[in-house]
Amino acid sequence: MNLRSVSLGVIPLDITRSLHVVHNFTIFDREQVSVELVSAAVTVTAPSEIARYEREFDRLAGMAVHRAKARALIRKAQVRH
Repeated sequence: MNLRSVSLGVIPLDITRSLHVVHNFTIFDREQVSVELVSAAVTVTAPSEIARYEREFDRLAGMAVHRAKARALIRKAQVRH
């Protein structure tokens, strides 16, 4: 299956991270961000806050590997576990 609008990136465990995400978040079309907390979900709609999550996503994406490198990391994890 080829989904041109989907990209899977994997952040290697052995890199030096400049960012550690505490909560999961999903950005919906620059209109809304859903943040998953331990006990609740928060919906963010303020443009300045959405922009902050977009910057954080860009930083995470910059740490990720894709395609063959991502597949290799996934295979390595499968062998270990």
